[in-house]
Amino acid sequence: MRKEKSLFWRIYWIALAVAAAIVVVFLIWLMSLLRDYEAAQPKHVAEDIFKTYFENFDADKYAETCSTNGEFESTEEIASALRSMTEGKEIKYYRVSSGMEQSYKYIVKADDVKFASFKLVEDTESKNRFTTYKATDFQLYVNAGESVVIEAPKDYKVYLNGKELGEDKITEKDIKTEESFHIPEEVQNILYNRYTVSGLMSEPQIKVTDASGAEANVEKLENGTYKASFVYDESLKPKYHEWILKGMKRYAEYMQHSSNNPVTFGEISVYFDPASDLYEDIKTEENMFVWDYDSVEYENADTGEYIKYDDNIFSCRVTFVQILHKTGDEDYKDYLDLTLYLRNVDGEFLIYDMGQN
Repeated sequence: MRKEKSLFWRIYWIALAVAAAIVVVFLIWLMSLLRDYEAAQPKHVAEDIFKTYFENFDADKYAETCSTNGEFESTEEIASALRSMTEGKEIKYYRVSSGMEQSYKYIVKADDVKFASFKLVEDTESKNRFTTYKATDFQLYVNAGESVVIEAPKDYKVYLNGKELGEDKITEKDIKTEESFHIPEEVQNILYNRYTVSGLMSEPQIKVTDASGAEANVEKLENGTYKASFVYDESLKPKYHEWILKGMKRYAEYMQHSSNNPVTFGEISVYFDPASDLYEDIKTEENMFVWDYDSVEYENADTGEYIKYDDNIFSCRVTFVQILHKTGDEDYKDYLDLTLYLRNVDGEFLIYDMGQN
């Protein structure tokens, strides 16, 4: 006859099984707790964000994520710039100080160039037992040199990538330019305004027009500034081209006086305003050229860039190569590039000032 287990042992084994079950449940709960805690740590969220958006970088996707269809550039233009910045580069991310509590900021670099960033902030809608984070504030970075500076006559309209710049983009008003030193102060429309637009990622398209809609020539200077000239008045060239070229050729010969080809002041004085300082300066100029020549000819002679400032003043640019010949010697070439300023003197326009280009 089998002896039954005592009540003690039955209670013991039951208690042991219950204790073991409790331990197992506790361990499962603890592991779940630790897993949730670890998963909620910002470094893991940041890693997931990096893998999602940057590990296999998609410029178009990121441009859309940033909502970068900005004031002056389209999403497509920014995506194109992003591709040029990141293609073939190693993309890495780093945590930096966010300057705020309960948030974490990360920058993203292509090799050593920072091009993007994102933040992790507390997810207040999360049901997780621990504080969790979500990504926000995706941004792009561009080089400081991508700020665009444009200088244009103050009454002109300035367009960047087809959009007109407003007063809020003007960083300096009423700037004096080279013309300011040659035009009387009462002519107010010769002043310039300076516009500045920051945050562009690609080379901009600049257009500047006068009040009538005529387009001005825009030049990019060595310092990176875009400068618009005054709109050229093409109607002036047919009237003054031949007269100005003839006068300036004779002026060049007068300034390089030759005994074989003498030009008197009386011959050129008819081109200049007798009331101007320029007239007196030319009249008293020492013009005995040190190298006597036999004959002279001209290459690439032209006038252009006619600018009408008002009904009584205009300017134009004159360029040519003066070639002096002397038997037995090499030719001497003198390159002339001047801007002439003319004003109405008793119904006739005469040169009253000039500037060397």
